[in-house]
Amino acid sequence: MALEDVLEEIRTRLEEKIKRQLSGLQGLVVRPIFNSTMPLHVEMSLYPEVFEFVFLKDGAIELTHGHGSNADVRIESDTASFISLFQNPSAKMFRDLESQNKIRITSLTKKGNDAEGYIRRYLTG
Repeated sequence: MALEDVLEEIRTRLEEKIKRQLSGLQGLVVRPIFNSTMPLHVEMSLYPEVFEFVFLKDGAIELTHGHGSNADVRIESDTASFISLFQNPSAKMFRDLESQNKIRITSLTKKGNDAEGYIRRYLTG
């Protein structure tokens, strides 16, 4: 599976999940809090390429190729390790990759720090 296809699949899944969480009765409480923290910029440095997810109000997510604006959190990995982790999410695999410095998540802002836990849970299944 090509890297762009994997990232588009991630974008689609995340957008659907966020929009579900922002809908219905729970959305009356969650949506204003969520929207108050957007946009959130997640830079994906997947050697040798860089992509950015931009999380927008109401659950929309944009995916762009290349460096974007000021990143809130950065994920660095080689492409093969990232795709493997995405296709087979595993807490053990994530810990192994992190201990081998094959994946690194760095919070660059307060918003990034808040998002880091969600990112880790997503990558560990």
